[in-house]
Amino acid sequence: MGEALKTESEMQVETAIDAKRRADNCMIDIKNALKRWNCKIDPMIQISGHGISSNFAVVPLTTIMV
Repeated sequence: MGEALKTESEMQVETAIDAKRRADNCMIDIKNALKRWNCKIDPMIQISGHGISSNFAVVPLTTIMV
């Protein structure tokens, strides 16, 4: 028996689920890399006459010995 053909809606749902899974796995990898290298993400928002834009930088965490 052959598998029934999927509707366009079913294919869109499967694509969205797969994309969410991949994005979640990327976030886990990013968090692990930041932790391993003792860094953090520094978000930046720029407001100008051209509108609002967001960006980020990866910066090292500083450790202070007491």
